[in-house]
Amino acid sequence: MRKDDYTLKKDFDDYYTEGLACWSTAYEEMNIDVRMFLGDQFSDTDKALLAEEGRSAYIYNYLQRNINLVTGYQRKNRLGFGIDPQSGEDMQVADVLEDLLIWQAQKSNFYNVFSDGFEEAAITGCSMLSFGIDYSKDPINGDIICRAEPFESFMIDPHFTQMDLSDCRFFMRRKYVDKAQAQQLLPMAKKDIDSLVPGVPDNKFSYMSYSQNRYENTLYALDEMYTSVSKKVDYLTHRQTGQQIKWKGKKDGLKYLLSVDPYWVHTVGYEPSIEYTTYLQNEPMYNGNDPFGIDDYPCVPFLWIMRPQYNDYRYKIQGMIRVARDPQEEYNKVRSTMVDILRSQPNSGWQIEEGAVKNPKDLTKVGQGQIIEMSPGRSIQAAQKIQPADLSQGIVSLSQQLNTDILQLPGLNEEALGVAEQGNTEISGTLAKMRTANSITILKSAFDKAELTQKLAGQKLLKMMLVNYTPQKLSQIVGRPIPQIDIDKAMKYDIVVKEALLTDTQKTLSYVQALQAKAAGINIPDGFVLQQMPIANKSELMEAYSQEAKQAQEQQAKVNEQEQMQLRLQNSEIVHKLSLAEQQRETAVSRQALAQQHLANSYADRAKGLLDNVKAAKEIQGMEQEQVMKGLAFLLQLQDMAGQKETSQVKDTSQESAKDVVAFNQLNKMAGLNTMLGGSNG
Repeated sequence: MRKDDYTLKKDFDDYYTEGLACWSTAYEEMNIDVRMFLGDQFSDTDKALLAEEGRSAYIYNYLQRNINLVTGYQRKNRLGFGIDPQSGEDMQVADVLEDLLIWQAQKSNFYNVFSDGFEEAAITGCSMLSFGIDYSKDPINGDIICRAEPFESFMIDPHFTQMDLSDCRFFMRRKYVDKAQAQQLLPMAKKDIDSLVPGVPDNKFSYMSYSQNRYENTLYALDEMYTSVSKKVDYLTHRQTGQQIKWKGKKDGLKYLLSVDPYWVHTVGYEPSIEYTTYLQNEPMYNGNDPFGIDDYPCVPFLWIMRPQYNDYRYKIQGMIRVARDPQEEYNKVRSTMVDILRSQPNSGWQIEEGAVKNPKDLTKVGQGQIIEMSPGRSIQAAQKIQPADLSQGIVSLSQQLNTDILQLPGLNEEALGVAEQGNTEISGTLAKMRTANSITILKSAFDKAELTQKLAGQKLLKMMLVNYTPQKLSQIVGRPIPQIDIDKAMKYDIVVKEALLTDTQKTLSYVQALQAKAAGINIPDGFVLQQMPIANKSELMEAYSQEAKQAQEQQAKVNEQEQMQLRLQNSEIVHKLSLAEQQRETAVSRQALAQQHLANSYADRAKGLLDNVKAAKEIQGMEQEQVMKGLAFLLQLQDMAGQKETSQVKDTSQESAKDVVAFNQLNKMAGLNTMLGGSNG
């Protein structure tokens, strides 16, 4: 249901009033933090008192040094984006999404804006990284832009507790634009901008510099309000497969699908969304759905220290400045006193009787050779010099202690400044770097929040690209055709914030990564490395590389041909030796078989001879027994000697045959190896 102008105005006023009632004390403290950071460190009361005493308000701003130290470390150690796929099958899509995100971060100057928001949070405790779309250069797709919002320019739900703003009810921001910018940013405005009067329209966002300058009336107050709402979503569940999808088509298409496929079950659910309203000079110009199509707030907060459960908003959010404000103020006063004491040494003042000196201004002069003329009849005792105060050691020690407090209370120390061991700087560079990094670990909580801010910002940047950029622009960004990307599924990929080399182009990053992988031992082709190299006249380099590679290939082909010829010669010689070895092997086998046959015949002859001897023994039964036994023993000994000789001949023949067989097998192996080498080289 569309809201009328009265309701839209009332919603804006109600939300702002609710936020201001809580945040007013916090904004007051944040404004003091900014003033202290910039060097305005004396209150109006102190300035008036010093002026009355004829003293100057000296500022020794160490707070700015502390902020620059931490934010400089962040700028030097910026983290890049990466995307982890859900599975190995999603690797291609993850690579495309990572290329898109890295390109968008470089295109929208994300890293510098991110560092600016980090610095603002370090000062005041809170800032906002917000996004928008500029259609001035690309009327079809637009260009995503980033900016850091200081606390002066936005108002947020005072009861939010989550950094992803999942429990935030509203967010509003203001900026001042001229008429041309207003017409460009509000092409859908329902009212005539020319009828509106420029200038500061109200007391809202009073800490903005333009809001306090009411003498310039050339700009218009453009307000944007985002409120959290719930919208109906049609879900379809398949009875057989259990598949569940979110219907994004029209109602007529849904009815037709349900009529032709009864297995789909239709249910209605709710999901969070955003309602968007713009105001120009407090007049509603547009009210509708989220213009960026992400159904989420187009911003991510930076938070330094925040305790959502604490009820006093003056202390609820803090930065680095807050804890060091008091010692910084006292340090300025002590140092100013020390300077006054030192300056009073040459001339601390005079006590004189009225008319004792002709020209009292002579008493204020310092330097050598000054003349003070006394009035006639007055003695020198009529003018007495006031003794200057001594610079005690106590005030010097107090100054040093306050200086240490300013550094240490926010969480820093001398190591962070690069000074270690009571000023001893004669240490190795690696050790100094390690000590500096360790000294920053006390601020790890703030850096962790910054990493979460960057991760959430990456998710919103990526979704804005996928929703608002056409496939043609996405393909042009990555330099290759992109696969079909399901936005809901793509947003489930894990966006990681990691250490990365931040370069101006994706090709430079790819070149550096290729060199690192090659140095780690991964076999990456030289052609790929050269293709990614960011160098002038790369086409000529690639052509020279191609010619050199072609010549090397031709030379290698000639070497391979010579090696093939050599292998063929070696193979022919081996074949010849194989034929001779085969003949020797066949001869050895024949000799071995013949020896075995001779041995068998010998054993048969021995058995037959023994049988004949037994028969002969029976025939000579008449002989004496002793003579018979001796005869048999002699015969057996003769047979054993003959058998041993034949067995020895057979063993010798078998050993020679075995050697021939081994030589033959070795030749076979050599021939097979040469054949394999020849085939692989070929």
